[in-house]
Amino acid sequence: MHQKDEQKAVNNHKEGFCWKCEKKKAVSATLFNACPHCRRNRGKEFTLVTVADKGWDMCMFCGKYDWDIKQINARLCYECHYKVRERLRDFRRAGGTTKVDPFWKSMRRRMGKDYLFSEGFTRHYRK
Repeated sequence: MHQKDEQKAVNNHKEGFCWKCEKKKAVSATLFNACPHCRRNRGKEFTLVTVADKGWDMCMFCGKYDWDIKQINARLCYECHYKVRERLRDFRRAGGTTKVDPFWKSMRRRMGKDYLFSEGFTRHYRK
């Protein structure tokens, strides 16, 4: 479904306005987590829609954790998609949420390295 706004319109060659690098290129839309700083710097006019409030999560563009993360539907070009993909790949290689997230790191420091498994991790999630 094409939009009437000239800057958001996508033609048949999948050209559109990239939300991150702010250039007209071949783009594809998907969901991203963005912090208030990144959303404010990029502007709202090229965001398709805010899907959900995520609360505490990692921004896919700057890699920082914040309480006001929103999941947005935006269009990015191939180069910007690749940068986000690299950031998420590094996140997974570092151990994912329980190893990288500052909250879980502090809980492991405070409660010990086996904090998640001390109460029986699978017992609570297999009901």
